[in-house]
Amino acid sequence: MIEGFPSDLADSLLIVAKNYPFLTYPSDADGIKLKYNAGLFDIVLDPDFENNNWVYISYVSQKEDKFATKVIRAQIENN
Repeated sequence: MIEGFPSDLADSLLIVAKNYPFLTYPSDADGIKLKYNAGLFDIVLDPDFENNNWVYISYVSQKEDKFATKVIRAQIENN
């Protein structure tokens, strides 16, 4: 568990096909929740992690019905 992780982590994406250009998603995808393109993507240790405890985390953030990929830097404290 990561304490203090940003609260904007998206756990799934709801497809509303009409909000996208024609043929972006199949018409039968309308209203489907997708999990394959949401959540945490990668966690990478800083090259000097042993000395600075920095990690880099990429994830999907959500604000209302808008989604974005974010990369953040965090420092590990007390394990």
